[in-house]
Amino acid sequence: MIKIPCSVAILTRNSAETLERALLSVKDFSDVLICDGGSTDATVDIASRYGARIIRQDGAFLYEDGRIADYGGVRNQCLRAAKESWFFYLDSDEYIDAGLAAEIAQVVRGEKAAYWIPRRYVFKGTVITCSTGYPNQQMRLFHIDAVHGFIKRVHERIQLKDGTPVFWLRNYMYVPVGDDIADVRAKWNRYIALEEVRQPHITMRKALDLFLHEGAIGLRFFVRWLRLIFCRKTRMPLKNEFMRVWYQWQLIKSVARRTLR
Repeated sequence: MIKIPCSVAILTRNSAETLERALLSVKDFSDVLICDGGSTDATVDIASRYGARIIRQDGAFLYEDGRIADYGGVRNQCLRAAKESWFFYLDSDEYIDAGLAAEIAQVVRGEKAAYWIPRRYVFKGTVITCSTGYPNQQMRLFHIDAVHGFIKRVHERIQLKDGTPVFWLRNYMYVPVGDDIADVRAKWNRYIALEEVRQPHITMRKALDLFLHEGAIGLRFFVRWLRLIFCRKTRMPLKNEFMRVWYQWQLIKSVARRTLR
């Protein structure tokens, strides 16, 4: 079988519990790259078993305890290590289906471009069709010649070159969500801490812009809550939905703290 000419990059750190599912979903890609942060479980063994290339996360982008301090930096490390001209990145707990793989196989034989990919949450094995987090899409696939690289230490994103065509894929990638709210809260607190390191002081003008931005997100969530009430399909558990409200509130408090410093 002819492999899909596209590099797939996956960041790992003690990801043995979910990595095999992710690797199975991208088994038809020609180049699978694992960028590992010093795993002490079976992560590296699983990656080797599936024929993935393995590199070590650059210490310049890590905290002393090995956790990632600069996600954009580590993603760029993967970008530089890619063997193919097309690049797709996946988190170690995410996965794709045959439909998305086939769609990617088709578009990577076309013009240099970037693609938004829609995402669906999965809770305890069930695909969630109704959530305040929808619509949810990320630019995960692009031709390397069409981008400058990743930017931002946290909530990193790819920066396109001027004039790059942008399109949408139809098939979904899947994002499992955990049942342990404490883990979710700890992860989001780490993201806020990273952002506070990146930008410890905020001007009043910047603070106003951020308050308006977060307020707009809160309004969108409110509208989506109304839509969620009438959903008759699979819904995200309410405790997970409330965590989004909690996260927005923590972001607003973080902005206030950095403005008053």
